Amino acid sequence: ASLRRMSDAPAFVDPENHAPLQLADQDQLREVQRRLEAGELRRRDGGELPERLDGAYLPASRLYAYPVVDGVPDFLANERLEFSTKLEA
Repeated sequence: ASLRRMSDAPAFVDPENHAPLQLADQDQLREVQRRLEAGELRRRDGGELPERLDGAYLPASRLYAYPVVDGVPDFLANERLEFSTKLEA
C-alpha cells in the first residue's frame, strides 16, 4: 500500500471512526443554528450547549456536528452536537 499525498487526505476526520468531515455550508449552518436555538440539539455528554456557532463540521451521515465556537473547532467526540433527525444535505 502506498501513502496518500497530504493534499489527497481530508482536512479533518471524525475522531472516533476517522471518516471525513466537511465544513457546513451556509444553509447547513443556518439549519444547525436554528435547531440549536429551538432546543433540538444535545451534546453527546449532556453538557451545556453553545449559544452561537461560527461553523460546524459534518460527517456524511449528517446525524451530528462538531461545533466551531469563537473560531475554534471542537473535535471532542463527547462534546459533539447530536441531531434528533438527519440534517438535509
